[in-house]
Amino acid sequence: MKCRLFSFAAVPALLLPLTASAAPYASAVTDAGANISFVLNEPADSVRVVFNEPLPALEMGALAAGPHTFPKGASTSFQIVVEKNAGPGWKSGVLQQISDDTSELVKFTNCLGLAVNRKPDTGKLFGRVYVSCSQNGTAAPVTTPVSPSRAIQEGIYVLNAGLAATELGSGALLGGLTFSTPATGADGASPYRLSVGDKGDLFIADWSDASGSVYKTDGDVANGKNVLGGPTIALKPPLPEGTLHGSIAGMVTSGSEQGGDLKLWVVDEDLQDDPTSATPTMINSIWAWDTAGAPLPIETPPLRFNIDNNIGINFATQTADLAQGPDGTFYKTQRRAAGNESGVFALDADGNTLSSVPPSEEGEPVFGSKGAFQIYSGVSPAADPFLETRGCDVSADGWLALIRSDNAIHLVKVDAGVIDFDSHILLHTKPTTIIGRDIAFDAAGNLYTISSGQSLLRVFSPGGHTRATTSSSGAFTITDVTPAVPAPRMELQPVVTGLTASGADYTLQVTSRLGLASTLTVQRSPDLGSEEEWETLLTTEYTITGDAPNFTVLIKEAARGESRYFYRVRRL
Repeated sequence: MKCRLFSFAAVPALLLPLTASAAPYASAVTDAGANISFVLNEPADSVRVVFNEPLPALEMGALAAGPHTFPKGASTSFQIVVEKNAGPGWKSGVLQQISDDTSELVKFTNCLGLAVNRKPDTGKLFGRVYVSCSQNGTAAPVTTPVSPSRAIQEGIYVLNAGLAATELGSGALLGGLTFSTPATGADGASPYRLSVGDKGDLFIADWSDASGSVYKTDGDVANGKNVLGGPTIALKPPLPEGTLHGSIAGMVTSGSEQGGDLKLWVVDEDLQDDPTSATPTMINSIWAWDTAGAPLPIETPPLRFNIDNNIGINFATQTADLAQGPDGTFYKTQRRAAGNESGVFALDADGNTLSSVPPSEEGEPVFGSKGAFQIYSGVSPAADPFLETRGCDVSADGWLALIRSDNAIHLVKVDAGVIDFDSHILLHTKPTTIIGRDIAFDAAGNLYTISSGQSLLRVFSPGGHTRATTSSSGAFTITDVTPAVPAPRMELQPVVTGLTASGADYTLQVTSRLGLASTLTVQRSPDLGSEEEWETLLTTEYTITGDAPNFTVLIKEAARGESRYFYRVRRL
C-alpha cells in the first residue's frame, strides 16, 4: 500500500486560550462632568488620553477590560487611544476567542438576532451588544469548566462592549412591545433580526405570522413602536387590501426618525407588487421604505428594491438576511442546502443586481456566489460554497462574514459585489451543533456569533497589532500598526495530508479549501501517470467524515484490492 502526500499549507481552525488578545477599543464614552468614563471591550497594552490644550497627554498604561474613568480637567476635547499587539486571529485563519463561555451573561437559548452598535457618535450606546431571544427557556451550554445554566426570557438582552451588564440590568427587555410567543412553528421568530440605527436606536425585525413587521426602540430598549404601516398580521399571498408588508427576515436602515430621513430596506417573505395576487412570484424580495419626514409607522407603500427580481428563491419559510458594506453595496443571503443555488447575492444602491465576478470585456456578468465560484474554481458544475447560511454582516474594511447552521464561519473579502475567493477563510467552532443563528462585527473588527445549539454568544478577535482611537467629537478610527498575517491560501482541490492504518482498513487525513463532504469523491490510481488511470471508487467503498477544511476518509478493505494504489479526493 502506498499513498502520495502532497505539499500543502492548510488553515487549521485553531482555538487559542482566553488569555489571547483582541482588538480593544474605548466604547460607551460618557461625559459625567468632572470625569469622563469609558468601557474597554478587552485588556489593552496601553491607553493614552490626548487632550486639547492646555492639558498634557494622560498615560493610563495597561488596563483591564471593563469601565474606567479619567479627570476631564479644563479640556474641551480629547482622544482615547487604545493599543494592543495581539496574536493571530480570524484574519489569519485562527479562532482567537476573547469571550468566556462560563460567564452567565453570554448564555442564551432561542437566540435569533445579534447586533453591535458601531456608531461612535452615540455616546454611552457605542459598543453595546444586543441579542434577541424569541421564547422562554434554559441556556445550558457545554462549557469547560462546567458552569451553571441560565434562565432566559423572551425579549432583548443588552450587554456593554466588555460583555457585562449595563445599567439596564441583565434581564430581557421588551420596550413596551408585544411579541408573538408560541412554543413552536413559524411564529417562533419574534423578535428576530436586530439592527442599530444611525442615532443608536434599535430596530427589531419580526419574522412571525402573528406580528410580522419591523419595530423600533431607543438604545435602552424602551419606548418601542411599530415602523411599518398596515396590519402586522403577516399572511401568505394573496394578501388583503391595505396590506403593506409581510414577515420580515432581514433589514438594513439609514438615517433616523429624529432627523426625518429614516429609510429601511427589508427582506419581506410575503409581499408582491400586487399584494392581492394569488400567484407568488416575488417572495423574499427586498423592499425599500422611506419615512420622507412623516411620523411612524410609515403608511406609504414600499417600493420593490431588487429591480431584476433574480436574487433568490421564491417560496416562504426560508432563512434570509441582509447587510450593507462600507461602499453601500447590499448583500442578501439565503439558506440553501444542496449547493445548486447561490447563497449570496449583491445589489447596488439603486437595486441593480451586481456581478459577483470582476468585470471583463469578454465575459458576461455572473449573479450570485454559485456562478462566481464555478468560474473561479474552473469546476462545472460547482456546488455553491456558502451552503446553510443563517446570517451575515460586513465589516468596515469589507469582510463579508457568514454563519452556517453548524456554527462554522465563512469570511471573504467583497468589493462592489465581487467575491474575492482568494481571501476565503472557513473556521469551525465547537461543538458542532445546530443551529448557528447570527453574526456581527463591532467597530474594531471583532467578530460576534450566537448559536441556539451552542447556547452561547461568542467573540473572536481579528488579531494583529492595532491602535483604536475614540474621539470626544464622535469619531472612531482603527489602524493596523502591524497587520494580521493573512491566512495561507489553500488549494481548491482536496489534498491528502496523512494516512493511518487500522487492520485491513485505513484512514486518509484530508484538507480542502472549500466544499462539503457531499460534493467530494475518492479516486485511486496504480501510478501517477495520466489522468485516465484515475479510477473513481463507489461510495460504498469509502466513508467521508467531517467537513472542510479538515476531514477524514475511511477506505474499506474491499476497495484496496491486490495492487498498491495512490489515492486522492476530488471535488465533483
